[in-house]
Amino acid sequence: MFDKKRRISKEAQELLTEVYDFILEDNLRDKERQIGLLAKNDLEKGRYTIAVLTQLRASLQREALNMPLSPQALAFYKRLAPRINKMAPLGTNRGNMMVGRSYLD
Repeated sequence: MFDKKRRISKEAQELLTEVYDFILEDNLRDKERQIGLLAKNDLEKGRYTIAVLTQLRASLQREALNMPLSPQALAFYKRLAPRINKMAPLGTNRGNMMVGRSYLD
């Protein structure tokens, strides 16, 4: 009924570009790539960027518990925490961020 396009924020666009690059890495395992694809889809739908970041981080953490992350996924994972610290509003419940649901639940 209403064909309203959502504007994507600058931060979300930067994250989307970084997730695209991550997905295109050659040596990712299938689950790592699937996590990236699900995060990309959420960002393209206009989901709250902090929610996508925290779910992406939680998903990679849980995957790392099962099997060590590939070097590309590990490098990507390490870039997520500083981005969350920069973007998350003051007063954000960080404890909940670390135990949030995974994309592969």
